[in-house]
Amino acid sequence: MTASIDDAETALLATAGLRGNLTARPLDGGYSNHMRAVTDGERTVVLRHWKDGPDAARTELAALREAAADGIPVPEVLAAEADRAVLALVPGELASTVLPRATRTQAEAIGERIGAVFATVWARPREVAGEAKRGADPLEFTPWPIRPAELFEQLLERITAAPPGWVAMAADYAETMNYLLHRPVRSHSDANPKNILLRREGKDYTVAALLDWEFTCAAPLEHDLGNLLRFERLGSVLGPFGTGIARGSGCDREQITLGRRLDLFAVAELFSRENIERHGMYRVLYELAERQLRTPL
Repeated sequence: MTASIDDAETALLATAGLRGNLTARPLDGGYSNHMRAVTDGERTVVLRHWKDGPDAARTELAALREAAADGIPVPEVLAAEADRAVLALVPGELASTVLPRATRTQAEAIGERIGAVFATVWARPREVAGEAKRGADPLEFTPWPIRPAELFEQLLERITAAPPGWVAMAADYAETMNYLLHRPVRSHSDANPKNILLRREGKDYTVAALLDWEFTCAAPLEHDLGNLLRFERLGSVLGPFGTGIARGSGCDREQITLGRRLDLFAVAELFSRENIERHGMYRVLYELAERQLRTPL
């Protein structure tokens, strides 16, 4: 399938060094952007268009530049204008496709390498816990408008699509959500294997890039930790991926438990979305909630 490129995008691609006969094909871009792979026959890049406008683009691009300056593997920003940017294409395969076929030894090693990268993500402290201010470059953060526990309870009131009993179970952890105000650091805030690109090196994998920083915020590291382990086995014994994450990041069992509880906030936000039952992720989300009901957090 091919995709179109308008005149402004052609000019932006020229700034990034691509000229001549350009062809584009669509890429999966999530909720917040359209993405296309564009080639001039010699080079291939990623052309990204933010649905939420220039302010959303400016904030995410600021996050990418900050991460790159701190040695975190992210796609290079080659050119940007308003709500569009040209990013370097990073070769690799998403962790979400690698892990299902990985051996236990490979999964643990992958987890350890991902954990080590996130230890670097979390090494930058933030002054205040809250959301990234749209349009700010360099990044700025605005405090939570009300206590996270209250926001969480408001989300739970809107949920109609979760398994029976899940909302009541989640409500038991409402006060835990106020931990989101403590010890804020740089948080990716969408730290799941679908946003982690791996590169094969012999029999091993390294982290090629952390993708999609549009939801970056200032939060305790356990916020990302719970997201990373969302689909890892629950219970007192970690699976190989979780064991690797813990070792690579230096996190202990108490932090993992807290991270899983804090991740209920993100799960509640997903369940509260309009028409979530029609979304492709709904079945996986529902099954996760059923496991959370069966296994105490």
